[in-house]
Amino acid sequence: MSVLLVGLFTVAAVLWILKSLFAWRYSFTRQDGIQEPAEIQRDLLRGKVFIDIASVVEFFGLTTTLRLQRAFDRILLPKQPKDPAIIITDTAFSGVKVRLYEPKDKQNGGKLPGLIYYHGGGWCTQDVDSLHHVTLHLAKALGAVVLSIEYRLAPEYVFPAGLNDCVTATKHFIQNAERFSVDPARIGVMGDSSGGNLATAVLLKLNEESFKHCLKLQVLIYPSTQLFDLHTPSFIKHGHIDKFRLWYISRYYSNYLAGNESLIDGFMKNDQVLNAKVNLGDWLHTYLQNFFEQSELDLSQLGPFPKSVLRGIGASPGYENVLNPYVSPLMASDENLKKLPKTFLMICEFDLVRDEGILYGKRLSEVGVDVQLKYYPLGYHGMLFHSDMEMAHDVEGYVKKNL
Repeated sequence: MSVLLVGLFTVAAVLWILKSLFAWRYSFTRQDGIQEPAEIQRDLLRGKVFIDIASVVEFFGLTTTLRLQRAFDRILLPKQPKDPAIIITDTAFSGVKVRLYEPKDKQNGGKLPGLIYYHGGGWCTQDVDSLHHVTLHLAKALGAVVLSIEYRLAPEYVFPAGLNDCVTATKHFIQNAERFSVDPARIGVMGDSSGGNLATAVLLKLNEESFKHCLKLQVLIYPSTQLFDLHTPSFIKHGHIDKFRLWYISRYYSNYLAGNESLIDGFMKNDQVLNAKVNLGDWLHTYLQNFFEQSELDLSQLGPFPKSVLRGIGASPGYENVLNPYVSPLMASDENLKKLPKTFLMICEFDLVRDEGILYGKRLSEVGVDVQLKYYPLGYHGMLFHSDMEMAHDVEGYVKKNL
């Protein structure tokens, strides 16, 4: 009997320890008391479980974490809808894979607006299927020809491969607009997360190359606009309280720039620049306290952007591209930024990159770009991927009015 009791006690103790370890590893209760949307906690739980499983698989040399993540993402894809009113074609533009959405009814030969979409996924994951439900919806709702670009992904293809694909396909679409019954003076670009980064980087690059275009607007959904300061208030608020989030985004940055995970530690320590602190956070802390209390966010309520902060920044060895304006559009010159079209910037409260959207919007507005900033107080990074159509409808309204 005593042996049996000891055995039962041992089993109970082991189960209690395992339960405690699981609760510790997969707990998302914030010490600061902030209540996050259930979708965020669900995504974090799924992410941590996935990384733990993937790490074991990678340890045995079966595949890499990112390749497994891509396969995992495909399993979680929303159901791929179809619409008899839209012709969907998978093809290639100048060697770059793309998906084209064309309304069957082309208004008796009239010219249609065009919208070019660059998907997110940290430059490392996702594809044209990931936001298919959004691009299809926009093609039908706007009566527009929508182009979604399947650019090459890191770590297999590091910067600037993916950006170059986006530039190549964009040029092809603009130069052949009439072939698709598109009015070349009514084309806009759009992207979410890293896709928002690519969308505005494409425009900057076209401007630098003096490529003739009439792109009319850009829609940037929770965009990444800089990789040189991971100590902004939103990074501290939503990343430093849970190092997993900071590690997760640093992994994308490292793979995009280096093709491996060698830069993760530097990003997490914010050591990617040589000078002690960039201190964008100081400026943000001064103005953000009451900024979000406005019924409509007004960038003019923020003080002058501290451009002096951006001068003289030096990159640490291996991190040189964090200062490249095609990686960090916030570093672009005033001369290039002022050439950008009117901009719809969408930011979310529960998002590490929230503040850099504000920073980019402020820089654009100061050089004369027409910027509309939309804030989602309960929004979170990636909500568009999870079939949240509130953003899609907001995009629809903006594009209808401005394109």
